[in-house]
Amino acid sequence: MSKIFTDYVKEKKMDPSDMPPDIKSEYENQKKYLKNSVTSLKKKKNKDKELHEHSNLDVMNENLELIKEINLLISRKNKMKSSNIRRDQNNMKSNSVSKRSFSSKILT
Repeated sequence: MSKIFTDYVKEKKMDPSDMPPDIKSEYENQKKYLKNSVTSLKKKKNKDKELHEHSNLDVMNENLELIKEINLLISRKNKMKSSNIRRDQNNMKSNSVSKRSFSSKILT
């Protein structure tokens, strides 16, 4: 197979000065188009990156605010719970005292 290739295909490096003008022109047009495409894609990538960074920053800030609010609500809940426990304990003590005084009045 390689013998057939070497027999029938002539590898010839073409010198750019030997190229026909229309091929040179097309080559330059394609090269210019590809360079513009790369430049355009890089700009788009950078713009999208900035947009996503800004969006992510907004989400992070909102999350921080929500976490603060949650912590505040938890703190309030714990204070209310503590207050209710103290109130219940005081009610139990006062009920106990009033029962004793009621029973002592009945006995006398």
